[in-house]
Amino acid sequence: MESRDTPTKFVLDVVALLEALDDREYIPVFLEMLEYDGPDVEGAVVALIEHKQVNQHWIDRLVAFNDEYAGAFDFELEELRTGFEAQNADTAA
Repeated sequence: MESRDTPTKFVLDVVALLEALDDREYIPVFLEMLEYDGPDVEGAVVALIEHKQVNQHWIDRLVAFNDEYAGAFDFELEELRTGFEAQNADTAA
């Protein structure tokens, strides 16, 4: 079964979030990479973590398309989960 999410949509949604947060530092890089190299999922994950915007929704989205890509984003998924745990630990402290 194919998900409706893709690495490109994931990165574009992170770009939209960054725009909403008024942080344009990463946006040109993400858009240029999309045009020439493909989606920078790892960079998108790093941006989510840096901005403390990680939640279960982002993890679920990455899980969905990671399965379709035969685990190609396992590293990014682990990084996102670790960031989520750290973010929750910071909130609880």
